[in-house]
Amino acid sequence: MNMHKKHLFACAFSLTHAYVCSVMLVPGFCSPVECGRQFDASTDQNTKNKILFEIPVKTRYVRILPQTWHRYPSMRAGLLLCERPCVQAVLEYNLAESLASTTRGPSLAAPRGDGYFDSAKGYHFAQGQGLDVDEWSCVNKTAYTIYMNVRLDQTSGYRRLINSEGWGDAGIYVNKKIMTFPVGGQLKCDQPIAAGKNYQFVFSRASDGNNKLYLNGYLCGEAKLPYKKGYSLAPHQLSFMQDDGKEDASGWLRKIKIFNKQLSDKEAAAECGCMLTTKGKKCESHVVISPPDKKYKYSSTYANDKQGYRHGRGRINSRQAWSARHNAAGEYLQIDTGSVQDIQGVETQGRFHVNQWVTSFHLEVSDDGGSWKQIGENSQKSAL
Repeated sequence: MNMHKKHLFACAFSLTHAYVCSVMLVPGFCSPVECGRQFDASTDQNTKNKILFEIPVKTRYVRILPQTWHRYPSMRAGLLLCERPCVQAVLEYNLAESLASTTRGPSLAAPRGDGYFDSAKGYHFAQGQGLDVDEWSCVNKTAYTIYMNVRLDQTSGYRRLINSEGWGDAGIYVNKKIMTFPVGGQLKCDQPIAAGKNYQFVFSRASDGNNKLYLNGYLCGEAKLPYKKGYSLAPHQLSFMQDDGKEDASGWLRKIKIFNKQLSDKEAAAECGCMLTTKGKKCESHVVISPPDKKYKYSSTYANDKQGYRHGRGRINSRQAWSARHNAAGEYLQIDTGSVQDIQGVETQGRFHVNQWVTSFHLEVSDDGGSWKQIGENSQKSAL
């Protein structure tokens, strides 16, 4: 292939015209492929052209020598290798520089147009592009798990994340929240999905048709969904970030991972880098506790005020509030309940008689004050 957007490309090449060079034979020795045959190459600057050898070549290095070209000898090139069986029935795509699976098996394909890679952000796709994979050699249609780390540029209006041939309009979508569609028997995560922010989504199906949906490692819900055979996969086409009705988005994909089984809740959380919290007992009625000031701890206080004084008074109904020293994320208010016990939720207030209050927050919990776990979607919600 050739230089992007410039009308420069090689029209033909030769393999002496390509050469193969083998370190297994004579170091530095190169021999022509198919007796110096001239191979046809590109006809424009972007169309991909596959050239298959009559007889495969066993070697290490391949040298391509342009013979004719359009305006200038300019090209992009890759090599065709045999697909190898996936390792441990998992397809893993770390999308920093390639669409190939790091666990072997089939590569992702971009039949509707190529995106581009960024080592930090992953693979950028434009609206209407997306990616496909023929997963059948590694993943069966009845039990599977799909993990995605994705950042969308648009999250309002339906934006399809996952589709399989035969699903029609059904699939996994984002419309301000991640959900299955259609709405009958719908699974949905309550946490809003913001544009321009990375999220980890997990969707799975058991062999009995039970589906599960996770956000950042926490289970949002599970059900046997009453359509498309409970989202069983078609044999040879699984699509990401693409919809024929233009219900898709642009954005970045950092990672896709497909398992040939339904992960457990613990495994799904671990895949997202999340440690599950210990489940407490539910109760019918609640009481609000607000321990003494000495049981409160703050990352910082405005004007360096001490606990219980001016900006260091974070108790419910105090005549002030806790105010952080810095007007930025990363600050915290911590409460010691005195012992490990069943916490049902949190109650908040803004600053007394001043127009200052927190509009959303994340929660972390600890049994010892040293090791912390983040509360997630289905444990009273991670963003309230």
